[in-house]
Amino acid sequence: MTKRPPIRCPPLGWVVKGESILKTACIFVTWNSEPFLADSIGRLHRFMRPEDIVVVDNGSSDNTVATLRQDYPGITLHCLSVNTGFSGGNNVGIKAAVQKGYDAVVLLNVDTILDEDFIHPCLRVLEDHPDIGVVGPVVLEANQENVIQCEGGRILAIRASFPYRKRGRRFDRREKIVDVGYVLGAAMMIRREVIERIGYLDEDYFPAYVEEADFCYRARKAGFRSAVHLGSTIRHIGEQSSGGSRKANNRIATHRFYFAMKHSGPAAFLAASVAIVARAFYWKCRAVLFERS
Repeated sequence: MTKRPPIRCPPLGWVVKGESILKTACIFVTWNSEPFLADSIGRLHRFMRPEDIVVVDNGSSDNTVATLRQDYPGITLHCLSVNTGFSGGNNVGIKAAVQKGYDAVVLLNVDTILDEDFIHPCLRVLEDHPDIGVVGPVVLEANQENVIQCEGGRILAIRASFPYRKRGRRFDRREKIVDVGYVLGAAMMIRREVIERIGYLDEDYFPAYVEEADFCYRARKAGFRSAVHLGSTIRHIGEQSSGGSRKANNRIATHRFYFAMKHSGPAAFLAASVAIVARAFYWKCRAVLFERS
């Protein structure tokens, strides 16, 4: 077998010509997202065909839909009347892509900044590793140069905890992949066979958080690995639809309980519940003391 050359990340502005390794659709979910369109959907146009970009709008009340229609006429746009959350919106896009025969889908948050083509290196990972069902790039902080936000995450099922790997560390680009518990939903490539085997994102994680960990956990039970390609990156702002870090933390705690109920037996659920409550109490006490100091 001829050995492939190492995967190299194209320079900014690189444009792909011809067919992709696998036929791939990229899905964005928008909700009052007009300020973020140029850095995500706009930049994606440089290395992906407009007709392979699917945008699902979750009932925006600003100029998001008008801007999409005016500036990106080649994309596929689905306009929903209500906010169906991260999972609900992405599921609409995934179903549309599956019906059109795409081999893989990329879930990409609209509050990401695309400095390079991470899609084709990740596609090469799926092609070379049939047992990898979910793959993504290293996610960097948007406003801190070369600082990792998430290099995939770990799933500590006994505590229903989902810590990010390498958060806050300096990014060191390497042409390799690493197995992870889950891939961050901000940039998540899914092989079609995984969707056909386990179904879609769980919409009970509304409006967001923990759904990607749940999906990768189910994928692992079905025999698919999750991985991060350490030679590809995106930048991610985060917390744009959550109402801030406090609301985000409250939702994460609630969704941790749901994950524990869904995937654990009675004893494991009890242990997870104690861990979740203890963690929530600790951070609440820290917040109160910090506010008073």
